[in-house]
Amino acid sequence: RNSFVMLPLALSLPEPWRAAIVVIVFQSLVELFGMVAYLRWLPRLIKNTH
Repeated sequence: RNSFVMLPLALSLPEPWRAAIVVIVFQSLVELFGMVAYLRWLPRLIKNTH
């Protein structure tokens, strides 16, 4: 998504801005693991409410 659009731009930044790459990759990992957790949790929630 947006973080994958920003990653090539961050890679072209000068050396003092290299921490931005870590932030962008970390954000992508948080979104990925959050989505996996959500997809595992939501069916259980729906099954328990019906």
